[in-house]
Amino acid sequence: MFDSKAGKIVTAPLKYPRLVSGAIPSQMPNCASYISSSTFSWENPEVKKMKLEQLNIERALQESMIEKRKYDECRDFKNLEELNQRISLVNMTNFWNIMHKENKILFVNLELNPAPEIALSVVIKDSLDMSVFVGKTSLSNIPNITSLPTKVNNINNLNEILEQLPEMKKNNKLLNSDIISQVHSFMDSLRYPNTLKNKTVILQIDEMHIKPYFDYKGGNISGLCFNSENAATSVMTFMISSILSSYKDVVHILPISKITADALHTFIKQIVVGLDGIGFKVICVITDNNSINQKAMSQFVSPSHSYSIVYPHPVDDKRPLFSMIDTVHLLKNIRNNWINQKYSDKCMFYPKFMETISEKSSKDCIKNVEDNNDNIIDSVDNIIDGCNSLMKQGEKFQFPNYKETAEYIKIINRWWDIVNVKTPFIGIHENNVYKKPLTSSETDERYKFLDGFLNWLEDWKNMGCKTGMLTKETHSALYMTTFALKEITKYCEEEFNMKYIRPGKFQTDNLEARFVLYRQMAGA
Repeated sequence: MFDSKAGKIVTAPLKYPRLVSGAIPSQMPNCASYISSSTFSWENPEVKKMKLEQLNIERALQESMIEKRKYDECRDFKNLEELNQRISLVNMTNFWNIMHKENKILFVNLELNPAPEIALSVVIKDSLDMSVFVGKTSLSNIPNITSLPTKVNNINNLNEILEQLPEMKKNNKLLNSDIISQVHSFMDSLRYPNTLKNKTVILQIDEMHIKPYFDYKGGNISGLCFNSENAATSVMTFMISSILSSYKDVVHILPISKITADALHTFIKQIVVGLDGIGFKVICVITDNNSINQKAMSQFVSPSHSYSIVYPHPVDDKRPLFSMIDTVHLLKNIRNNWINQKYSDKCMFYPKFMETISEKSSKDCIKNVEDNNDNIIDSVDNIIDGCNSLMKQGEKFQFPNYKETAEYIKIINRWWDIVNVKTPFIGIHENNVYKKPLTSSETDERYKFLDGFLNWLEDWKNMGCKTGMLTKETHSALYMTTFALKEITKYCEEEFNMKYIRPGKFQTDNLEARFVLYRQMAGA
């Protein structure tokens, strides 16, 4: 402190002396430099900003979840007394009148004709069971007329029902004195072949990768995995597709990061059983050759065993549930096995078609295919178009093994012609007998070729070559899928009186097309 009168600074010693600025403690002299190295706490502003935003998002999500829980709690009720306490939250309009009876609450709509009469009523009992009446007729006695629940325990659900019923009465004209005759007409329309044939379906399963992302919308958090709190990196999509018509629809989308065979089996079983409960008959499940998919399907029998083409149906074990690998996926695998051979000349060694292994085998030298286009079908079509040119030019320029190369391509191409038929008349339009629909007749050229193709695969397997062959997984999937197509053809002819099947319907092309739409909607 400065004393202006004395003209000097007055000082007093501190009880605990301070270190002079820049001083270094020397209690441990000659300390190693790495022990007392200085650290910097500087952080990139962008990183700090992102951390702060993430912290705010997490805080907002937690607060929103708490608000959502409080909101639900004040609108849920467990008995009629709690409903009476929350009756002010019900959106009452001039359409409805509320009546309180012993152990019941009634919402009634009155009409003057000319005397007052109850046109429509909703009765909620003490057990929270709900009944809807049109006049004196209960809607529960009329199957398939409405999807109204039979029990209610939430104000929001009750409001939706009370809003839905007037609209049904006004627009759909279902709620009137002639309701029974209208229901009979509706049920008769279900017997129309166009409706029934839509309900014989296959279940297609495939995985689409997505960008991990959380979103909060409409009171819900989207982007979570179904079995964890992590962001989903892909979605397992389930689509049904009719084998007799163009009907198709996605029935479930499952966000995942990782999934086990047990969990996937549970979802497949629930979906197949659920679809059967609403009238859809699933006869086949189509997947790619991923090992998890095959393990999931193998659990339809107990104890589970290796991959099979047919399993007991979970609804009725007397019905078959076929399992197939997507033929487009198989064609891509055949192409990849071909161009990824370790043999320096990219050779494939295969037996002659329709001959036994004891007979002379052929060596097929396959020229390396450099085309890496994702559209495998176009790539193969380009190769097939060159087969005739290969035969002509091979003899002229003496290409090595050109005949065997062309023969191998023709075998795979003929198999593809058969399994890719999606329309009944493409074989006629293209003048190709192998592009006609498939039947199980002994005179059917396509069916006979598939028989020979299976024998050819057996002979190929028995050759025992270490290189120049398909991988074990691809070879097995190709054999089982071809065999499954034959058995499905017989089943459809016997069970559904079908004259033929279109094997191209047993693919995941519909699902891939839906993935393209999803990507376009996301701005990709």
